[in-house]
Amino acid sequence: MSEEQDFTGKMPVPLKEHIMSIINPMATRSINSGGIWNPIPLKVLEKLNENPVVAWSDGMAIPVREKARNLLDIKPGESFSIFVKDNPSTGYHWEVDTKAIKGIFNVRDTFYGSPDPDVEGAGGVRKFTFDPKVASTDDFVPITLIKYPPGSPEAAHGYTMEVFIGEPPIAYSDKTVGCFI
Repeated sequence: MSEEQDFTGKMPVPLKEHIMSIINPMATRSINSGGIWNPIPLKVLEKLNENPVVAWSDGMAIPVREKARNLLDIKPGESFSIFVKDNPSTGYHWEVDTKAIKGIFNVRDTFYGSPDPDVEGAGGVRKFTFDPKVASTDDFVPITLIKYPPGSPEAAHGYTMEVFIGEPPIAYSDKTVGCFI
């Protein structure tokens, strides 16, 4: 496969990206997952080059920093996603700590592998989509993603995004990291 063609071999990649940017400017790149084009927003891919965990909500890519307070507020009924760099061939794996979100969010997990099927172990991007099951929350709900090393129950890394559904009742602190939509 040449670098100028996508995995189907039918259309040059720059042309496909140009067409995708016209159709949906937030999905200008796609990654092959089982032979299906699955858009990952370009803004997310750019942020993943700087940070291993990125939230996506309302057209904004928000780095989720380890050991920081990351806040996000969403409108009732609005889903959001958290993307992580992932390479299952290394034995590391990501999990969502579901204790705090049980009854509040449904979680969907999708892995987008390397666009080049000839490269084994190239890794990809895992997308966790959070669909609210409630109209609002009284406080921020912590959503924690944990990266585990091979064969170990001890976490290697943990990233928490605190999410409020509805209009938040508090003023945000200057010490907070994140984006408020």
